[in-house]
Parts: sequence; structure tokens; C-alpha cells
Amino acid sequence: MLIKETIRIILFSLIHLTYLHAQDHGGSALKSPAIPVEIFMGNHAVNVQLVVSKHFNEKSKWGYFNVTSFNGDYKNDLTKNEFFTQLRTF
Repeated sequence: MLIKETIRIILFSLIHLTYLHAQDHGGSALKSPAIPVEIFMGNHAVNVQLVVSKHFNEKSKWGYFNVTSFNGDYKNDLTKNEFFTQLRTF
């Protein structure tokens, strides 16, 4: 049941995030690249992966890199569910 709810929340968020727009800066700021979200659905589990690499602002040499991965078993076997996230600053 937890996996079904998690999948519903992820899909609901992804669908509704497409309707959100950032505030317009009048064309003076550089546009950020899209953040890729990969969803893999198999016959035993679903896997969601998110990779983000951004600078804190357009002139800064500092930023962060994040990888998040979630693997959820359809039968909700908690021993087979996996969650991994890693954050690095540069």
C-alpha cells in the first residue's frame, strides 16, 4: 500500500510540475537546464532516478550535485525497497 501511495504521489507531482513556471526575469538571467527524472517500470518493481547539477547562482563557482534513486517493489516487500541519495558540493 505504501508503494502504491508513493507512486501516486510521484506521478501526481510530475504531472503538476509541468504546469509550474519560474518567475520571469526579463530575459537578463540565463535559463537553467531541465532537471531529468527517469522512471523505469518493470514487471517486479518501479525505479525513479533524479539527477541535479546546479550552481548556486549564475556567477558563482560553487554549486551542488545530487543523485537520488528509489526502487519500489510492487508487492511492497520492504526488504526489496531501496532509497539512495547522495549530495556533493563543488
